[in-house]
Amino acid sequence: MKKLSLVLIIICLGAVVAGCFSVPGAPMKVALNPWIGYQALTLASRNVDFDARQVELIHTSSLSDSVRLLKSGEVDAAALTYDEVLALRDQGTPLTIVTVIDSSTGGDLLLARPEITSLSALEGKRIGLENTVLGQLMLSEILQRAGLRKDQVSLSYEIVSKHPDLWRQHKVDALISYLPLPAEILAEANRLFDSADIPNTILDVLAVRSDRLDRIEPQLRYLLVQYFSSVKRLRSNSLDSLHRLAYLIDKPIAETVVMLQQLHLHSLQSNRRLLSADHSALLETQNKLTAIMLPAGLLKAPPASGGDLTDDAYLPQETTP
Repeated sequence: MKKLSLVLIIICLGAVVAGCFSVPGAPMKVALNPWIGYQALTLASRNVDFDARQVELIHTSSLSDSVRLLKSGEVDAAALTYDEVLALRDQGTPLTIVTVIDSSTGGDLLLARPEITSLSALEGKRIGLENTVLGQLMLSEILQRAGLRKDQVSLSYEIVSKHPDLWRQHKVDALISYLPLPAEILAEANRLFDSADIPNTILDVLAVRSDRLDRIEPQLRYLLVQYFSSVKRLRSNSLDSLHRLAYLIDKPIAETVVMLQQLHLHSLQSNRRLLSADHSALLETQNKLTAIMLPAGLLKAPPASGGDLTDDAYLPQETTP
């Protein structure tokens, strides 16, 4: 009888210990739109050993949709631009940046009809864009450099998945958008402005609702291990990863490589620097964004310094080969 009791105790203890490492409840839900920089997350989720019980990716058609899902609480996290995070926090949505995904170095852009050869020539023209903080931020910079006021152009708001139709149907003269875009549009249009003209300004991040961090911590840690393994392969120009990405976005591999050259994917080591207590590089970007967003009415007040804006505690110690 004593032996039986001991066996039962061991079994119960084993169940308790196993429970400590299991993922409770529903999977962590993460929204991401088609921006090419976010697709390392998708590639990670397509690995045969990825545990979908822990993380569910919600693929949206636009940045607007991701923002809406995050604000409503339908998802726990989203891949967003840094400026969107600042604006959402300004509006009262509690968000913490746990990963810096990429820096845009040309992937966010202004395309214009062939006959429009300068920014000042946009006067009186119709510009298509998504009605997001990112879209308004790009517009603000473009108009300032063009020497134009907002009332000197016409604006056509549409989610990014509809941008190719706006262009092909000649509903706009210019388009503020982001990659991936159809090759024929990129070849036909004049690129008058892109994120390379405002370096270290458009950053993409993974932002988690701060009020859910405790509940989803195991799933978040699991996702970041898988994600940084995916990033490591893409940054090493692994042919397998490049082919998988090209297939994912339905582009030829040569075109996919060119697109990847218009952003900088941040490694795990880079994230440790950027999200550390002395994150001077991120603070510099925040100050640049604030200087643009406040006059444009995209922020009510400057972001508070410190606090829970960033947290490096969830970054993995190392990634798998």
